[in-house]
Amino acid sequence: MATSSPASSSGAATPPEPPQDYSVMRILPLAAGAFAMGTATFVTSGVLPEIAEGLGVGTGAAGQAVTAYALAYAVLAPVLGALTGRMDRRAVLVGGLVLFTAGSAAGALAPSFGVLIASRAVAAAGAAVYTPNAAVMASVLSPPRFQGRAMAVVVGGMTAATALGVPLGTWLGTALGWRAALWMVALTALVALAGMALLPGGVRLPSAGLAERMRALGRPRLLAVTAQTLLVFWGSFTVFAYIAPVFAPVTGGGAVGAALLWVWGLASVAGNLAAGRASDARGPRTVMLVALPVLIALFLLVEPAAATLPGAFAWMLLYGGFGWLVAVPQQQRAIAVDPPAAPVLIGLNSSALYGGMSLGGITGGAALAWLEPAQLGYLGAALLAPALLLLLWAERRRG
Repeated sequence: MATSSPASSSGAATPPEPPQDYSVMRILPLAAGAFAMGTATFVTSGVLPEIAEGLGVGTGAAGQAVTAYALAYAVLAPVLGALTGRMDRRAVLVGGLVLFTAGSAAGALAPSFGVLIASRAVAAAGAAVYTPNAAVMASVLSPPRFQGRAMAVVVGGMTAATALGVPLGTWLGTALGWRAALWMVALTALVALAGMALLPGGVRLPSAGLAERMRALGRPRLLAVTAQTLLVFWGSFTVFAYIAPVFAPVTGGGAVGAALLWVWGLASVAGNLAAGRASDARGPRTVMLVALPVLIALFLLVEPAAATLPGAFAWMLLYGGFGWLVAVPQQQRAIAVDPPAAPVLIGLNSSALYGGMSLGGITGGAALAWLEPAQLGYLGAALLAPALLLLLWAERRRG
């Protein structure tokens, strides 16, 4: 089990020596917290009609519950990362989970839409503390050659949420009201808190202040990676934030809508596991060069897929598999810019990811004023295309 190295006289920590063996069980508690975060991130997309009806707002406005969470995460991740950078990693993970649980419970009790938005921002602050540190902790507790697989276990918590947490939350939200979905999120976070006792204490890593974190964005390679992450999730969430209304004409919501999310979630688990192994074996750029063209094609096919129930299930199956090929390779590409600065780089890449989610929620909500929900796929594809062009440009420069 990894232990921390003594801090230098200047107060700067040095990374602990990685273990010689790889163990899934060693990093599994980190995935439990990611499961709660993943459920919170995606479950509101499945109960947007219920939130809109329950709080007396339109569907486009209700979608901003997704936006508020993602935007708060994107803004707060570098700030909170700088403030907690020199602390014991286990203490930071516990603090993030506590804040996330409190925000989720407050959302379940929200008497108005404004309070719901504020509670989502509080939960996002906890996630902004937890998620980047969980990914870094996974790499610390694993040999370098298994970095992709270790990160895939943590991201796997999020994909497991898509296979189990999100469909279950959607079903609860449609059967018992949307508040039940948020209560479920809070309870899963409490379970994850118990698992933090299994992690080693005293792990401290090199840290950077907020100014240094922002200066890192001046590195062309990191800027290209974070821009790609931003564009991919911007395009994806322009559609996914409104996935319930996109397929509502053929699912009718309820149990069929939950089943659709369940299929997407199972495919997401498979896609994430494939991403970790493929990134270790073939390299993260190769995985991205496969995933992005397929995703663009899928988003161009949203409207015809939404015309029939089999088409909807087939689309969600493919989107789950290929959509989750992206997260792990992008984390690896960010770390490769400067491996000793991994916490900073993963934090910035995570900010780009959630920034893209927030922009997707805003863009999709605005576009619903002049597009049918199923037509959002064309807008999503238009945002994904520049991400592919950036990747091809980077490959050409490497060559």
